[in-house]
Amino acid sequence: MSDSQYAVIYDLHSHTTASDGRLTPQELVHRAHEMRVGTSAITDHDSVAAIPAAGRRSPAPDYP
Repeated sequence: MSDSQYAVIYDLHSHTTASDGRLTPQELVHRAHEMRVGTSAITDHDSVAAIPAAGRRSPAPDYP
C-alpha cells in the first residue's frame, strides 16, 4: 500500500508535560510523526507553554 492510500489520522486531544502528560512537546510531535498522525492538537490544562516547543519540532518537508 502506498503512502497516498493511507487515511489521514487526527489526534485532537493530547497533553504534554506542561500539564498532566508524560511526553515533552518535542517527544509528542516526534511520536505523532512516527505514528503517521497528520494533524495533532495539544490540549494541555491551563497552559499554552508547550506550543512554542512543539512548533519548533513540527514536521516540515525536511523533517527527519
